[in-house]
This record gives sequence, C-alpha cells and structure tokens, in this order.
Amino acid sequence: MNPAPPADIAQAERLQALKDGMACVSAGVVIVTAHHDGHDWGMTCSSFTTVSLEPSLVLWCLHRGSASHAAFTRPADLGGGYCVNVLAADQAHLARHFAKGSQAERFAGSRIERLPSGRARLADTVAWFDCTLHEVLRAGDHEILIGRIGDFGAPGAAAQASSLVYAQRRFGSVSPQA
Repeated sequence: MNPAPPADIAQAERLQALKDGMACVSAGVVIVTAHHDGHDWGMTCSSFTTVSLEPSLVLWCLHRGSASHAAFTRPADLGGGYCVNVLAADQAHLARHFAKGSQAERFAGSRIERLPSGRARLADTVAWFDCTLHEVLRAGDHEILIGRIGDFGAPGAAAQASSLVYAQRRFGSVSPQA
C-alpha cells in the first residue's frame, strides 16, 4: 500500500482547516420535518436562515446524498414542503436524537402536533414555520431548499426563550444583551 500523495494530504489538511474555521461560526439549530409517502421524516439542521419577508421565504441546505432527499425536495404541486422547528436552548437532546437513527426512531417519544399541511410540528419549540417548497438551488454537494412560509407560530417569543445554537462543535445558547 502506497502512502497518499502529497497533494491529497495537502487537500485533506485544507479541508480540515476549513471545517475548523467554519466551526467558529455560531448557527441556530432547527429540526426540519416533512411528511412523505405516509411517513414522517425529520433531521437536525444548522443552516436555516431567513431569506425574505415579502414574500415570506426561508432556506436551509440539504446534502444531495441524504437518505431523506426525496422527502424534502418533492415539488410543491405534489405536496412538497417542510416544517422548520426552532429548538429552545434546553432541547439539545432533540437535536442529537434527530441527527441519527431511523426515521421512526427519530420521532419515537417526541410530542408532535399534526399541522393542516399534514406535516409534523414538534411540541414545545421556540418557533415553527410550515413551508411549501418554493425553489431548489444546486450548490456543490448540497442543495439550497427555499420555502415559502404558509403558517407559523412563535410561542417562545413572548417568553423571550433562548434558542439552541451550535458552535465549536458544541451546543449552547445565546442570551440577548440589553
């Protein structure tokens, strides 16, 4: 067996350095859910952000090789869409739970509410956004899924609940400063 060529080693080191740099960026943590072929699908995500208020658009990114790709990228005219569940600071256990295991295992023990769209909304989250799939953009090994918000709620906003964040490969929270 031959050792890796220097160019491959340099590329691997560069990618690791890039990952280390990106770990410095704090990101909100959400669980995205969909209902596809009679089953609930869910996954943890830290790439969620607002795109536009008028129209109300949000986005998140999904690896093209994801086993749940078809569930989240079904066109809107075929019922495609997803619900973004914004996790509270004390819900890191849910983020870990929805990051691995089968889809059935991910939802096991979770309290959900069925939305009129048919998608699952996780109970006790800070906020949620039920979206129809608006557009999918290809970007490297991922796709950017843009959703149009149809229904939403922010039960944690009144209580000024802190949201869960991910930075330096750890979960944490951010408290607003005066």
